[in-house]
Amino acid sequence: MNKRTTFPLVILAFLIGITASYFFQDTLGAAQQPDHAKWGKIAITVVKENYTESEVSDYKYEGRKQLSDSSAEDRFLFQLKKNDKTDYVRVVVTFNTKTETLQSLQLTEVK
Repeated sequence: MNKRTTFPLVILAFLIGITASYFFQDTLGAAQQPDHAKWGKIAITVVKENYTESEVSDYKYEGRKQLSDSSAEDRFLFQLKKNDKTDYVRVVVTFNTKTETLQSLQLTEVK
């Protein structure tokens, strides 16, 4: 092959590679979302509604506990700031693992 045919083939291969990487990045990124993300979004919404004068400055996923074949709970610890004061609230979300439906949500202030 001469330089005239090699250069367009290299450019074409480069463009195909870039396009493929964007495609796989999008599909893999969606698949990598943690399974507790749904419950974390609900938990942060409830915390913000119940502590309107505080700002959620940080939160930590504390883990999942399997309660039965069809029930589990996810725990989150939220750090809230109001002026110079820092408070902590734990949210326990209990849900049906088979139907992915919310069973209960409990907020507890942590000392």
